[in-house]
Amino acid sequence: MTQTVAVPEKNLLRVDEVAKLLDTSERSIRRQIESGELRAVNTSAADQPRWRIYRESLMAFFEERDSFNQVERKFR
Repeated sequence: MTQTVAVPEKNLLRVDEVAKLLDTSERSIRRQIESGELRAVNTSAADQPRWRIYRESLMAFFEERDSFNQVERKFR
């Protein structure tokens, strides 16, 4: 079953926005950024990063997960 998620039209999304869309924690999103799963940019000049996730990266993340789930269902 494919789930529809309404992704905001703006190009850069905050970590909290993405966490809410994916129904997960902000910490989990930050780990995915650090691992390279989600493409993001640090908009802070200070020591503490302030990540913004590219909308295109989030859409690719959704597509990758959906493709994986379709393959996984075939082997159940």
